Amino acid sequence: MSGTFTMTKSRLKGHPLQQRLATFLSAEELQNIALDESKTDFSIENSILTINKLGLTSGDIGAEMSGTQHLVTEEIDYQLSVYLPGRFGGRIASILSKQAVNALTQENGTILLPLRVTGTHSDPRIRPDQEVIQPILKEMLKKKAGDVINNIFGN
Repeated sequence: MSGTFTMTKSRLKGHPLQQRLATFLSAEELQNIALDESKTDFSIENSILTINKLGLTSGDIGAEMSGTQHLVTEEIDYQLSVYLPGRFGGRIASILSKQAVNALTQENGTILLPLRVTGTHSDPRIRPDQEVIQPILKEMLKKKAGDVINNIFGN
């Protein structure tokens, strides 16, 4: 089975992943959110639910999630990208570092926080996705080093 489902003007409250994310980010406002829009592509094969680009928006917060959930064992493996307004910078810096937050901040001031979610549906574990974050941070540091060298030598 495969398809797409959408929701508009709905409310999300009490989902284990939502609650764990709210705690992880120290963001009480994520405990009960009104969803402006959600669109999800999915497939189910051999008891594995695959979600591709589950998109959620709520005011100035957005998220996109892709990955799998075993429908029998509830084991999950998701890549979650959370788009947060700049006011979350201090909270994220306590999880990562100020340098990492700077590297993850987009031109419009939004912070893109890549997360990895594993565990089970009822007991999700959230951690920064270092496989995504490290290359972004390295590129920013390389650019800064290049800028410093250019400034020293006047190029």
